[in-house]
Amino acid sequence: MINKIIYLVTNYSGKIPQKLHETVSLDIERLSEFLQGAFSEARVISLDDLANELTSNTIEVESVIFFFCSSQIEQYKSAVFDVAFEVYRRGGILVPGIDSYLAHENKYFQEMYKSRTGIATPSAKLLSTSNSNSTSSLPAVIKPYSGFGSQGVKLAKSKSELKSAIHRNMSSYVFEKINVREIAKRVIKYFVKFPSEYPDKIGRVVIQDFIPNLKHDWKVLVFGDRAFALKRFTRDNDFRASGSGNFDYSSSASEGLIEFAFKTRKSLCVPFVSLDVAESTEGFSIIEYQTIHFGLATAMNAQKFYSLNNGNITITDCQGADVEQLYAKSIIDFIFGEL
Repeated sequence: MINKIIYLVTNYSGKIPQKLHETVSLDIERLSEFLQGAFSEARVISLDDLANELTSNTIEVESVIFFFCSSQIEQYKSAVFDVAFEVYRRGGILVPGIDSYLAHENKYFQEMYKSRTGIATPSAKLLSTSNSNSTSSLPAVIKPYSGFGSQGVKLAKSKSELKSAIHRNMSSYVFEKINVREIAKRVIKYFVKFPSEYPDKIGRVVIQDFIPNLKHDWKVLVFGDRAFALKRFTRDNDFRASGSGNFDYSSSASEGLIEFAFKTRKSLCVPFVSLDVAESTEGFSIIEYQTIHFGLATAMNAQKFYSLNNGNITITDCQGADVEQLYAKSIIDFIFGEL
């Protein structure tokens, strides 16, 4: 045991999602019990209470450990990042680190971060306005910067489809605001005072190289030295596997895939991660990833798990996983430097 406090930061409902749905929380009481064996105390605090205690300087955070909730609600996710960033700036220890909160449901940032950390990934181009140079090899996969389950993801086979997909994933600069007075001001600026000086549409979009002949991908959850893998088949007459519902929990992942997943977790420097992995003739690549607030069906419905022991991978049959125990052990091992 170390003489450190760990805070579990809950959302507006007193939860730390998610399990099988974004409204379903980890069992905070069980998670606290597992953590208390390694830390002097596990405290539960809501995001708003933490924010207000930071504002009033009534909480000491330096060298204190924090495990935050997050959300798929954009505005609330931004609030989580604001508070987490302030904790980080005051010397608090975030598990996982601050980059994970910026990367959550943010494919735009993920592309840059994957490049920085040397993670294998399909080549991508990033756009922030419809005026940006969108020249790209075709076919190409167009993605909005946020979302899950392949929402908004399109395959463009022609220049016209590419342009259309980009525009659909951006919003009009002029009509972005719902305030009529502000819209009127923008119409005057855009069309009268400063024509051609403002972008037509704004928004973060990712243009990713298309991987041909992909019939399935893998969802891999890694918790420390343990991994769970789910084979996901593409939809009929579609290229997307995420969100297809055509899943196979019984298929065994190759040793190469599991080694790649463990290596990726280490490259990201996180205790746990959810990976979308594609395999092509060029090897494995990460389509996208999440290190906070990710679904746990792959682990909870697992029929086997993969362990890394002294560089060797072993397979063990199971009937689902105790996710609270997985989270706790991963956090403890990460903090104690065993991962």
